[in-house]
Order: sequence, then structure tokens, then C-alpha cells
Amino acid sequence: MPRYIEGTGNTIEEAVKNALEKAGFDINEEVEYELVSENPLRIRVFLKRDLPELDVVEEEVKKFIEKMGGKATVFIEIMEPNKYYVNIKTRRLDNLLIGKGGRVLREFSYLMAIILKKKMPEATFVIDVANYKRRRENYLINKAIATAKLALQTGREYTLDPMEASERRKVKEALKGMEGIRVYTVGRGRDIRLVISPLKKPEEESGA
Repeated sequence: MPRYIEGTGNTIEEAVKNALEKAGFDINEEVEYELVSENPLRIRVFLKRDLPELDVVEEEVKKFIEKMGGKATVFIEIMEPNKYYVNIKTRRLDNLLIGKGGRVLREFSYLMAIILKKKMPEATFVIDVANYKRRRENYLINKAIATAKLALQTGREYTLDPMEASERRKVKEALKGMEGIRVYTVGRGRDIRLVISPLKKPEEESGA
């Protein structure tokens, strides 16, 4: 029953403290942890005590997957108080639940979140399958950063493929620290796209 909080810091102790504070737990909570990455330092913190409310979440997810003829392992990350990232891994149904371009996952996530909120009305759930959403977010962020660097080099603006609103927010946040570019949106509905544009063209910077 994997339930965890992820935290970062300059030391293991600081990362554990940051993780517990972020999730709203006492910093003296008895925990175990595992190292996720060293640079930057990121750890995964596991609480040693039971969390009955998350037992309910796990049971509901497993019950749903069993009705589809499968079995699931449920990983629950406590992102902050009353906000949970629920990552579901199945033996045979992952691709079916994700669908082409994540289309099925969007509908499945919506339905699963409704079911879980009936058990925990105050909570917010991010539902994922086989870590698809986070893998896609990382891909989109890396692609956007590479595109922003290209925009600075060429002086041209580039339009990215359509994204979900949550993905656009993550990409904008990742690009916020880059100097010399601006990011804006075009389109409507599901065809909203991010445009990455240089503030100055290369010849303007060189004084040409």
C-alpha cells in the first residue's frame, strides 16, 4: 500500500521536514524514506502510521478496476493537505485506460475523481495511469524549454501543439525563469496553443 510524500532540500533532514510540512503533517512524524534523485536532492517519505482514509481510496480504485476484469496496484502521493495524486498500475489495462493521446484517461480520471470525492468530499484527486500524466508533462516541459532556446537563437516565434489547461500551466511555470522570451496563447477550446516568442531578434541584440 504505497502512500508517500515527495520532498526536496539541501540535506535529507531538510527534505524530510519540507515534505512533512508540505503535506500538513507534524515534522516529528515517524517516517521512512527512499532517495529519488541526488541532484537535485529529492526523496520519497513514507509515514509509518496507518491512514484509513487512503485505505478507502485504494479500495474504491481496486473495486472499479476489478469490475473491468483487471487488478490494480494503487500508489498515492500526498501532494498537500487534502490533495492526492493517485497513480494506478494494472497488469493488462494500462493502455486501454490511457487511450490514444490520453483521451480515455481524461474521461476515466473525471469519473474516478467523482467516485472518490463521494468518500472524501473535501479532497481533490489527480488520477493517473502508469504515470502517464507526469511523463507527458516532463516531455512537454523539456520540449518547451528546447523550443524557447531555439526561439532565442533564431529570433522566430514557435507555436506548440495543443495541451490541457494543467499542462499549459506547468509549461508556463517552467519557462517563467527564462529571460528574453514571452509566452502567450492562441486558439479556443481544445485547440488552445502556447506560442513562444523572443522579446528581441538576434540582430537587435547585436545592435545591427
